[in-house]
Amino acid sequence: MPGTRCAVYGCGNTYKTRQQEHEYFIFHRFPKAKDLVSQTMRKEWILRCKREDKFNPDTSYICSVHFTEKDYERDLQNELLGLPLRKILKKTAVPTLGLYSKKSTSEASSSSISSREERLAKRNAKEEVNKYRSF
Repeated sequence: MPGTRCAVYGCGNTYKTRQQEHEYFIFHRFPKAKDLVSQTMRKEWILRCKREDKFNPDTSYICSVHFTEKDYERDLQNELLGLPLRKILKKTAVPTLGLYSKKSTSEASSSSISSREERLAKRNAKEEVNKYRSF
């Protein structure tokens, strides 16, 4: 997993920074497109990454910072055995936290108010990401 980077636009979480800063977040693989439900979930994850460039979801990850606590199942097996708990993502979970997109240059230059709102949204998204890094 070395070299792993979060696929969400604007997220700087990597496997390397996680080790260096001793932060606790994990990386989740994109859902495999086995059936109609998992294909829909995969497309939703790709859309929520808000990336303008092409990337390969088969080799990409999204960090746990972009999921809420409600997106995880209880790890009953490890809980009953007294082992360290794992973060098990529900099959229906989609990334919802700390998502923002890059605007094209024509949209950004349309007015200074929209660029101010964009900077505010980015700042709020970064604060939200930092807030959820603690779990």
